[in-house]
Amino acid sequence: MSEDRVLVEFSQDEALVLFEWVAAYNELHDSEEQPTAEEYVLGNLEAALESQVNVVLSARYKEEHREAQARLQSRWVLDGDQPPA
Repeated sequence: MSEDRVLVEFSQDEALVLFEWVAAYNELHDSEEQPTAEEYVLGNLEAALESQVNVVLSARYKEEHREAQARLQSRWVLDGDQPPA
């Protein structure tokens, strides 16, 4: 496969929530061994999100993350409905 790029757009709320999840996953699964292809991709995703999320260095980061989660959850009912595309 070629090195064609894929662009995916997220709102700041979506990017923040995804960044936090990926960062936590990467930290939990960090090892000294050679990373798998999936771990490599998740590391790149974490770095890309970190550079784009505008509250990563905020003193209110944890609060901003909780507020973003709440805003996203309020957009759909979590009883099996799918989030908007």
